[in-house]
Amino acid sequence: MKLQFNCRTSLCAALVAVLLFSFAFEVHATKDDAKTNLLAMITLFKGANPKLKDRRAYRTGAIKEGFERTLTEALQGGTTYKIMAIGCDKTKDIDIKVYDAAGTLVGEDVKDDNYPVADVAPPTDGTYTVKIQMLKTDGTEAVGHFAYQVFYLAN
Repeated sequence: MKLQFNCRTSLCAALVAVLLFSFAFEVHATKDDAKTNLLAMITLFKGANPKLKDRRAYRTGAIKEGFERTLTEALQGGTTYKIMAIGCDKTKDIDIKVYDAAGTLVGEDVKDDNYPVADVAPPTDGTYTVKIQMLKTDGTEAVGHFAYQVFYLAN
């Protein structure tokens, strides 16, 4: 049997390791949890694809379950981006949707997980809207913290 190694599998493995480690301690949902989870994912992401470059420093925030946070990004046409968010240890499902100036969906990750990665290849330069939706927390906290990063694929 030949094992397939891909970026999504390694991201899942890293997230499981972070979550298993966190069960040994009293866990409170914080932006520091989200930051730690994001930095672990970035390490794996860049290990799997060394051409990925940080566009700028990551951001953190908090969203109540059932709500969303809207951010804007100035993206260049012809460049491939990966837009990632990852939740704290109490988040269970976060989605990312990216829209162009006309409101057309250009990228999304709506899987039932807390580490969405949207692939976006804008055809033109412009300001794009990124919606991060906090669909589900573990129920012990009504607010989930997230960390957010934008990468671009360097040639």
